[in-house]
Amino acid sequence: MDSWISLLLKSLEKGQGCTLVMIANVRGSSPRDAGAFMIVDKDNLTGTIGGGALEFQAIKLAHSLIAQSSDTAFERHWRDYALGPNLGQCCGGHVSLLFEYYSPQMLSDLQKLAKTSGTLFHNHTSDELPYFCDEAPYLYQNQPRSLTSAPKSDQDYLYVYGAGHVGRALMDVTSGLALQRIWVDDDKARFPAVSAPDSERVIAKDMSIIAHHAPPNSYHIILTYSHQIDEEIVHAVLAKNAFLQLGLIGSLTKAARFRSRFKKAGLSEEVIGRIICPIGLADIRSKKPAHVALSLAGQIAQWCETK
Repeated sequence: MDSWISLLLKSLEKGQGCTLVMIANVRGSSPRDAGAFMIVDKDNLTGTIGGGALEFQAIKLAHSLIAQSSDTAFERHWRDYALGPNLGQCCGGHVSLLFEYYSPQMLSDLQKLAKTSGTLFHNHTSDELPYFCDEAPYLYQNQPRSLTSAPKSDQDYLYVYGAGHVGRALMDVTSGLALQRIWVDDDKARFPAVSAPDSERVIAKDMSIIAHHAPPNSYHIILTYSHQIDEEIVHAVLAKNAFLQLGLIGSLTKAARFRSRFKKAGLSEEVIGRIICPIGLADIRSKKPAHVALSLAGQIAQWCETK
């Protein structure tokens, strides 16, 4: 998912006022950690702070701020919630939430903030916009209330090569993994007419060039229609050797053949050993595209957890 400031901008650019809701602090157990957020406007909700009664109450307050703030450019509120006694959630912890309402007239101010880097400071006052500071993100002070946050996304990338049946299914089930998704194929016609707005399509005659230029904080899932193209992409990723994980769809025989060719091409055993093939959760054996995609998404989620 995009950073909170970029999502706010998308709403404001449509001429809609909206509310940022962010978990500022957690004591005990809660559905999400500090920094989790959602953007609430009149008709839409993007992101989540964990669902359940907490999120329901937060959305209700966010909507009330929108309804009551027709003459207000910006305002900030803080709320504390005891998840057990107050909301009946089994987590049992205590959560502090930050609410910030932004009107469309704040668009230019936020655009300026989005162009700079650093950590934003949300202080205890209700009418002062966040401003940049030198602190680390997600430091919370209770008295007086303040929070630091990261306005820019520090997400890792997921590169999916191939827009066939499995590629399409995989893109459908990975939208919630908080990854910047890049979907690559060599034919525009292979993509569906409509795809998720939180992904980027790349049409490239030589997909290995895209792989070579991917940032080092990237996961690569390779499932094109051609073994030769698969091999070229894998070689490009391995030769650069700057990536998080590489998964290749296929059999043990395919993996052995690729490893043999890469060894002859001069790649080291250590680098070749980073190929994960077959990919996916071993307990899911069905070859139906939807099942394969869920299996792959499960493994990607495991990679993210153990990074």
